[in-house]
Amino acid sequence: MRSDDLEDFLIEKLDEHFKDAVKDYVVKESTDNPFLQLTIEMTLYNYFVVRVAIEKNTMFFSIVQSGFQLQLLKVPLSDSELRVAPAALDQEVRLRIPDKYLQAKGW
Repeated sequence: MRSDDLEDFLIEKLDEHFKDAVKDYVVKESTDNPFLQLTIEMTLYNYFVVRVAIEKNTMFFSIVQSGFQLQLLKVPLSDSELRVAPAALDQEVRLRIPDKYLQAKGW
């Protein structure tokens, strides 16, 4: 899959899953040469900036905070993983956000 197609597909899947809880997509890197590399940052639950980095055939999800990356998930790049990755990411992110915050915001 080309980086442009993958970028659109991934953003579409994240939008479908998170709806209003995701915003501010920023594509930091997108190339097919010499191998597939894609980096997208977004804000989840208006609480964390999350980075999705795809290199070769692996997806890395991490929280970006104070210039550091805190790894959340590492999954192989495949159609099936692209479809379930948003739910797994949601579960990992929600573990790190206070329940009172999520309830107050209606998430």
